[in-house]
Amino acid sequence: KTRTVVKQAARNRRPARARLRIQHVEGHYLHMEVSVSPLFNEIEELYGFVLSSRDITQQVLTEETLKDSENQFRSIIEATPLGIHMYTLDENNTLIFSGYNPAACTILDFDHAPLIGKQILEAFPSLTDTDIPEAYRSVALNGSFWNQNQVAYQNGDVKGVYAVQAFQYAPGKMVAMFEDIT
Repeated sequence: KTRTVVKQAARNRRPARARLRIQHVEGHYLHMEVSVSPLFNEIEELYGFVLSSRDITQQVLTEETLKDSENQFRSIIEATPLGIHMYTLDENNTLIFSGYNPAACTILDFDHAPLIGKQILEAFPSLTDTDIPEAYRSVALNGSFWNQNQVAYQNGDVKGVYAVQAFQYAPGKMVAMFEDIT
């Protein structure tokens, strides 16, 4: 693979980089990053290369651990029977709908995909006359915990009652979990 990187650097006439997994003389494996920079003389003829490498084993192991953790997190989110809505504060402290799980679509009986990236009241206009947008903003800003039973109305009639819990999972990011308790 190093030869491929050298050929790429020569062909493109600019530095190239690759990751390699190599076996150490003692039998264990290392992850290496190899950088190749072509060298040219004053008439732009290729006359050599500068090769450098560094051990990135710890970085690769950290990346793999993070990827496994993200996969586990995603599996839990997708498998939970509670509806999940995720929001992120933008630079104006406006809540932006940033994610959901399949249970949210099932509980509320509509596809949430078109709502990603919309402001909270644009995504959920029925929340306009509630304290939810401000409560969620406070949770995302301050890391507080919020829970409440929320009654949803449609044409003046009760459409459903939901137990909602909201909490911050990272600075400026919050999640609301809910279940239908109608």
